[in-house]
Amino acid sequence: MISRSRSRVGSTLLECVASIVILGTGLVAGISLFGMHETVVAQEAAVAGASRHLRAEIEKQRTVPFDRLKSFTAQPVEGDPTYSVSSSVVVVESDVVSVTSIITWTSLSGVRQKISATSLRCRGAD
Repeated sequence: MISRSRSRVGSTLLECVASIVILGTGLVAGISLFGMHETVVAQEAAVAGASRHLRAEIEKQRTVPFDRLKSFTAQPVEGDPTYSVSSSVVVVESDVVSVTSIITWTSLSGVRQKISATSLRCRGAD
């Protein structure tokens, strides 16, 4: 029988299996992180879209004459039905109103999300 020294013997089956398990675990973890990254990016894109629509709604409300400001319930955002917009106008004083604009949408997980901004409008400041 020929005896080989340990230094000349290749990897054992156990070492190969252990290497495959370690590499496989690393690959699965990497793929999982990539999937989570995609979800986070999509959520951030939805928030950015809502912020963009909110700024547009605030600017739109600024162009409405003081006497024509009114509340309205959720309506689809023009050109983007993913989001809806609503507005609440509350009289603070006879010449001052509080205007709250709200953008709502449904997240990827099915949860309703909203972002809002409130501004004060004064008669004669148009």
